[in-house]
Amino acid sequence: MVKHTLTLQHRTFRSVWKVLTEPVAEPSVMLEGLLREGSNLVIGGSAGVGKSLFVTNLGWCLATGRPFLGMEVARPYRVVYAQAEMNEWDVEERLRKQGEVITGGTDWSDVPYYYFSRKPWRWSPDIVELTEVMDEVGCEVLILDPLSRIKPSEVSENDNDKMGYFLNETLNRLIVNEALKALVIVHHFGKPSGEQPRDPLDLLRGASALRDWMENFIWVGGKRHAPDAKLVFDKVRGFAPRDNLLVQRRGLVFQMSGDMREPVLAVLADGAGHSKGEMNEVCGGDVSEALKGLVEEGLVERGSKGWRLR
Repeated sequence: MVKHTLTLQHRTFRSVWKVLTEPVAEPSVMLEGLLREGSNLVIGGSAGVGKSLFVTNLGWCLATGRPFLGMEVARPYRVVYAQAEMNEWDVEERLRKQGEVITGGTDWSDVPYYYFSRKPWRWSPDIVELTEVMDEVGCEVLILDPLSRIKPSEVSENDNDKMGYFLNETLNRLIVNEALKALVIVHHFGKPSGEQPRDPLDLLRGASALRDWMENFIWVGGKRHAPDAKLVFDKVRGFAPRDNLLVQRRGLVFQMSGDMREPVLAVLADGAGHSKGEMNEVCGGDVSEALKGLVEEGLVERGSKGWRLR
């Protein structure tokens, strides 16, 4: 008699016949073409290219259900952003300014986006407090920024054995709960190279351990604090391969290259009239095409005191 289902220590094993006749349900897609429930995402890149801006932008979109760089979000998720790099005022100011643009100035009271800030980070007490916060708010998406400051000090980033154990055993066991659906981690490039790497993953600290553990990896490429960046979807599991994506930083918000619609609406949300030159400066680029499109949509008009919402 063949046993098709076997449960040992709360883990279930199934026979091939069981798999063929009763396949498990496909995990729900959270972020179109990139993230499913139960998966993780690593964001890597050099210092100053905008990795933290990228993940806080992503957090806003996941928490509001708004599209992120052209990728649809299935629904609003409860997001916790845990960071150990900036002081608390800087974090709050960044999140506030991003929210003004991304939400268009609408009411934020029902947006389930939380942040947990500790600098310096002390592993033993802070990770315990973080898990308590996650349980309290029913965290569905956890963002850790950056891994280098959140991990225990005794775990060397360049020791693949220690990094592997930390990722697969310590981190997963401490933070994974029934509500959590996705984990996003920011990690720095730290290995010098005079040439463009053949594979961006090769420049990550602890690359071998991370390569085995991660399911999805985005490399944020570009010059330090430059307005333009390139997203390389170096590893995507469960979806078709993605082309590289060129994006632009408009203040503290990443936008698709040439997409000025949301920044313009955010500027005009105050109800006052604004000149095109003023909006060019605030939005960080030419807003002419965006204004033309908004006029055609009947959302914007030019009055005696400048451009304004209709």
